Amino acid sequence: MEKTSIPVNPEERFSAFNIGIHGIGPEMVKGCRTLPQVDARLRRILEGKVLVSHTGFDRGALDGAMTKYGLRPIGVTWLDSAMIARRAWPEEYRRRGWNLANVARNLGITFRHHDALEDAMVAVEIVIRACWHTRLDIDGWVDRG
Repeated sequence: MEKTSIPVNPEERFSAFNIGIHGIGPEMVKGCRTLPQVDARLRRILEGKVLVSHTGFDRGALDGAMTKYGLRPIGVTWLDSAMIARRAWPEEYRRRGWNLANVARNLGITFRHHDALEDAMVAVEIVIRACWHTRLDIDGWVDRG
């Protein structure tokens, strides 16, 4: 698994609310490439892979950004680690409490929350642990997804 973080300038206004969550502001992406400029690299890394996010937020953000620039979607299979946590441990997460920080804490995973790369790695770790717990492999989760 390649561990890569590619800062991208979204060419949009930054809200104070979002800066407060993830700490990324305009000064951090000033001079960074835009999505069209990193599109080919992202495709080389992601095309044909299983991509894990916690809830559909990242999927929606990527799809929206691709649409904004008129880029075709990247051919990936998405897995939602929140949905997988709810199905793997229904007694714990059936109704609530499945946010990334809570699931990670319950599984004994420490990380720097709201850092894109660390959030992604924790989402993958949740899926791996769910595979161990349920004896269901990635293909099984994709089929259930």
